[in-house]
Amino acid sequence: MLKKTNINNYIFFISILIYLIICIVSISVGSVKINFSYTIRAILNILFNIGDISDISETIMTILINIRLPRVIMASIVGASLSLAGAVMQGLLKNPLADGSSLGVASGASIGATIAIALGITLPILSEFSIIIISIIFAFLSLFFVLYVVKKIDSKMSTNTVILAGVIFSMFASSVSSLILAIFSNDIKKIVFWTLGSLSSSSISKVLIILPIFLICVVYILSKISELNVFQIGEDGAKYLGVNTKSTKISLFIFSSVLVGMSVAMTGNIGFVGLVIPSIVRMVVKTDYKFILPFSMILGASFLCLTDLISRTIIAPSELPIGTVTSLFGAVIFVYILYNFKKRKGV
Repeated sequence: MLKKTNINNYIFFISILIYLIICIVSISVGSVKINFSYTIRAILNILFNIGDISDISETIMTILINIRLPRVIMASIVGASLSLAGAVMQGLLKNPLADGSSLGVASGASIGATIAIALGITLPILSEFSIIIISIIFAFLSLFFVLYVVKKIDSKMSTNTVILAGVIFSMFASSVSSLILAIFSNDIKKIVFWTLGSLSSSSISKVLIILPIFLICVVYILSKISELNVFQIGEDGAKYLGVNTKSTKISLFIFSSVLVGMSVAMTGNIGFVGLVIPSIVRMVVKTDYKFILPFSMILGASFLCLTDLISRTIIAPSELPIGTVTSLFGAVIFVYILYNFKKRKGV
């Protein structure tokens, strides 16, 4: 019989293979259909300078390099970020209903974007990235505000206090966004479309902005796998084993929130990814974060690439907000997960 570790490694390999297939299909399929062989050859040539692409037209190469590839990379990064942040939050808060936005970061980023759109704020020099930069600023301000309030109320930063503070701030932020929508009704369509999420504005320049931040956060979070595993026995047990629970929680909260704030700033609100994907992963690999975190990233990237493909092809040439598609599928998947969980518990 295969050991559990070997089985997980095998499943992980299959997951990566499925992800790569989804990426190739996503890059190839659209209003202009591109031969799969062209896509594979072009990607190999771009990444590794392998093969001859002289028979691929300049138009197809432009679509691949400037439109499709950046969009798939952005979907992969955002999907992996939201799933990874969700897995970390669920582990720290010991709550399967938690996700990366539990500290109100996504809501804070949404307020920033809503204000920037409604007031037409543009930053000097970086006007193209005004909404992104303002969203990130508001995301950070929201994070530090919530953590400050939690620390003042409960110096131990207990799970219930953190969740409650995050929920209250998210409700407040939602009210502020609704108020802005009511006042600046002329921009309501643009604001609503952004809050529902979209990858249509993905570009190479945006990928180059988000990629280093993503890699830094991922490296740090993966370095804390042993601490996350220890947290499963409870904070008292973790302290007994030498873990500085307070600083570890704060640092993981911050890095997870950075992933969420960055993702919302780039693509708008995309719901259910950070909630559903880690729950699916736990059904497969159980409790070891050595597998939970990488699996969550791969599955999250695959899920968002697939839902983006659906959102831009199902009513082509028009495009659905990707947040609508992820919420539709995510809600159904979550009900199924909840049903099975209750069934196993005999409730």
